[in-house]
Amino acid sequence: MIESIRRDLPTRLAVFLLFVFASPVASAEEEIAVLTIRRDNIHKSTRSELVPIARIVRGQFQPIAGVEDPENGACAPTTFRGWAQAGVTYEVLYRGGVIGSTIAQKHGRSGYSCSELCVVSAATSLKQKAPGLKSQRKGFDPSGLFDESITQYVAYATTDGKRPYSTRMTASLKSSDRSALQTYAKTRVVGGGSETARRRILMDTIAPFVGSKAGEVNIFLSGVVKGPKDALRVISAVVKRGEDGKFESMFEVIEDGDEDRGAASYELVDAIDFDGDGMAELLVVYHNYEFHEFQILRRTGARFEIVHKGPSYGC
Repeated sequence: MIESIRRDLPTRLAVFLLFVFASPVASAEEEIAVLTIRRDNIHKSTRSELVPIARIVRGQFQPIAGVEDPENGACAPTTFRGWAQAGVTYEVLYRGGVIGSTIAQKHGRSGYSCSELCVVSAATSLKQKAPGLKSQRKGFDPSGLFDESITQYVAYATTDGKRPYSTRMTASLKSSDRSALQTYAKTRVVGGGSETARRRILMDTIAPFVGSKAGEVNIFLSGVVKGPKDALRVISAVVKRGEDGKFESMFEVIEDGDEDRGAASYELVDAIDFDGDGMAELLVVYHNYEFHEFQILRRTGARFEIVHKGPSYGC
């Protein structure tokens, strides 16, 4: 009897796993990518690319399998539908809604800064002038001089038709809020006392977003303080207003650097509830000297934590 049960266990387990992975809930998967629109300012041409970021399976963020193989240079992200099948459509999100779509075309490797990533060329109706995360890229590559204007957005596809909500706010903050954020950042970076009043922090980004469906407003901010001899101190943070009216930290990184190499910092792409738990996740770019990495921050309790890293690129 016992021996019979033992023989049946592998079969029962196989049937159970087949049921789990074939069920509608388990089969619902989402893909997160970044749509990058590159404008070559020298040759006056534009191209669009999809960079695979992560999959969401049953609410959990997973890496896109098969990133560049360092031994043979091959790319095989078989879990990314845009790589495996031309014609897959991704919705493009920005500040509270869908602003367009992009269609996967041909996969391959493409230069991102000084390195190569597995990317998918894409067709899109979005124009370079559309809002998004904008940056410039200047320097040398194997073909000679390059000068690019880059605009990036979150691109999203799902197998079950459910659409996440993008929660970036377009409404501007009050001047009193901006002043309070300046004080918060200076206090955290410089410290208290008379030194705080003498130093000035340059706020690069102040981006409010709805952190949850309950309507709580959070704010992503980044700023830099310049010190003697080209020294820099940079803050990247997510804050909320506490019960006492003051801003409280939900995520914070403070790094030292210099004018030549800069300092490690974060840049916000968008705030979106990817996993459907009613709270926004943040898709960010982590910048360090000649190194950049896409990351996803998820809220756990009163804090944001890094739950996904990759892909990375740089020299």
